[in-house]
Amino acid sequence: MIYKKAKEIVDSSNVQYKDIAKSVGCSYTGIYRSLTGSRKLDYITAVKFARKLGKKPDEIFYKDALEYIKEMEKDNNV
Repeated sequence: MIYKKAKEIVDSSNVQYKDIAKSVGCSYTGIYRSLTGSRKLDYITAVKFARKLGKKPDEIFYKDALEYIKEMEKDNNV
């Protein structure tokens, strides 16, 4: 799952990924892997990520998560 909205918000802000990683408590690589889908993004990390950007988690992650769920359901004929 790729969180496109998160990338858009970070890129349009003056906050850098390394600063987000520090406030979340993980490495830059960990944040990058979570946002590109090669690592699961847990809820606590999502909350910390959003808080650093002055947003709520749903503002950043909800739409992309719904798209992912729809794709999974489509692929599994649910």
